[in-house]
Amino acid sequence: MINNQNPFIVGDWIKRDEDFFGRSELIEKYLALNRQYYWLIGARRMGKTSLLRYLQRQYQKLPGLLPLFWDVAGANYAYDLKLSFLDCVEAGKSYFDRNEIEIDIDKLEHESILAIFRWLIRQCEKCDVRIILLIDESEALFQVAIADAQFLNRFKAMLFNHQNLHIILASNHGLAHYDTLATAHFTAPFLQPFLPPDYLMPWRTEEALSFLARCTMNQEEKQQVKIVTGCLPFLVQMVCFYYFDLGYLDNALDKINQDSILDLFFRNDFQNFDQNDSALLATISENEPISLDQIQRLAKKKFNQLEQRLSTLTWLGFLAQNDTQNYSLSNQFLRDWMKQNYRPALRVETFNQIKRQTDDKRKLVVEIAEDSINFRMLKNSEILIEQRLPTKLDPDSYLQPATLDLQSMKQMGQQLFFDLFGSATAQQFYQDFASATDHGELVICHKQNQAGPIPFETMHNGQQFLILRHPLYRIR
Repeated sequence: MINNQNPFIVGDWIKRDEDFFGRSELIEKYLALNRQYYWLIGARRMGKTSLLRYLQRQYQKLPGLLPLFWDVAGANYAYDLKLSFLDCVEAGKSYFDRNEIEIDIDKLEHESILAIFRWLIRQCEKCDVRIILLIDESEALFQVAIADAQFLNRFKAMLFNHQNLHIILASNHGLAHYDTLATAHFTAPFLQPFLPPDYLMPWRTEEALSFLARCTMNQEEKQQVKIVTGCLPFLVQMVCFYYFDLGYLDNALDKINQDSILDLFFRNDFQNFDQNDSALLATISENEPISLDQIQRLAKKKFNQLEQRLSTLTWLGFLAQNDTQNYSLSNQFLRDWMKQNYRPALRVETFNQIKRQTDDKRKLVVEIAEDSINFRMLKNSEILIEQRLPTKLDPDSYLQPATLDLQSMKQMGQQLFFDLFGSATAQQFYQDFASATDHGELVICHKQNQAGPIPFETMHNGQQFLILRHPLYRIR
């Protein structure tokens, strides 16, 4: 009898050993338990939960170990952590029974999370059992610390003084968000024993091609899937899933693109990105493949520690380097999505269209809204062209004290201009407007609502940029 059940997994973690694939180096490292504390960093959907669950099953096969998978997602207070840990303990009852450790969930419900841990550690010490604590979505621990500043200190003091406890933290980068330079948490006392972190990177080429043998034996199709997915496991699985259902690779790719299946995933990534990282990805998207030197020139030095940002975005699976070390987006799905949905810069073709509307003096008004940038070209108060680009830009980062010197204000205005319009359009703007005697007026404002305050305006005057603060000025 033919089994028509789709063997590929989308939207869930891998539950069976035979379905788990790759990550052999990390698995060998973590199973050796040569350290007490590990930290695994990966982008969303990269397979952190599947890896932790796989490790739990492998630890279960070894004597003298109590592996507990603890999902702390959504916890805001210590009480939330207690409830999730009780679920973790109850789900691991068979592990407790195997090690002859009795648990009374009803009794533990009346204890604090710290008291529960003290009880667990003492019980395991009596039985000479090592606890393997696999903490998923561990960024929530720092959310709890916001509500209770002393919680992590007490938690650390209790956990880090016991040789029979091993911890593997899994989180996205930056813990609370994707800022590749968010390093405050790296120096937090709680995380010191976990450094340096491991990154859950895309599959190696040979791993991806080996997995694709489960989907197709056609070498050209394997190479095509490798290119469009960038060897990201969840994308490879998704293509194979729809290939299995639809029977043809082209149909599978069309299904994913036409149904905007990945839109929510990518949109969530960019909502959680640091503004500098999303701007860097946009610069690379518009100019790929691009060298480090070219990025530095186009970026006008606005990205601090550029090489570190590029390395981290590559480890997280958003960027890739070719044989000549040039950077590009890691996969075709992300590339197509950015062209259609994430355009933080007014492109040259749109700018040229605006220019053609009139030869007279004109005014370009750019309103920065919460989730978009709105461009309006005006002539004598008449709207000649209007365009809305869905993107995210934090205007507060450009607000400067009134005491800032003129040159610094011009530099800040120039940075804002490049962030809004992108490098290619900015260069075109320079060529057409910098030498003009009757150039148009550019006004950039932050629009909180229809009649809200304008925290700042940026005026362009030839090659001069100037930010003026008008906190009481209102849109009319």
